[in-house]
Amino acid sequence: MKGIRKFSISELERVAVYLDPIQARETREDLEVRRQKLLGGEMRGGIETRYSAYLVVGSEFRPLPIGATFDAERGVLYWQPGPGFSGEFTFALLCRESGGALIVQLFQIQVGKLLPIR
Repeated sequence: MKGIRKFSISELERVAVYLDPIQARETREDLEVRRQKLLGGEMRGGIETRYSAYLVVGSEFRPLPIGATFDAERGVLYWQPGPGFSGEFTFALLCRESGGALIVQLFQIQVGKLLPIR
């Protein structure tokens, strides 16, 4: 899918994902945003930006999973999946500018199981 950045990590490995509003604008997907409550805020050249992040399940935006935190000031998602978290997870990072522009960047994280130590 165009516009989705993909990463692979092992369970218990930590990942940090940064939203780049300029790059996201170039590759953004046209998604219907079901939740409009945006958190945080930052001024850039007189334009206020608000960031938020969600787990995407089907066509719904849901709260972030356990082990995930979001720095709403800087637009950075941190996630360290716990034991048992494996599979493919899609996240949406949103940036709304005071002019009304909405930028959506999708990230897909493939979490693999750790191999047992012998």
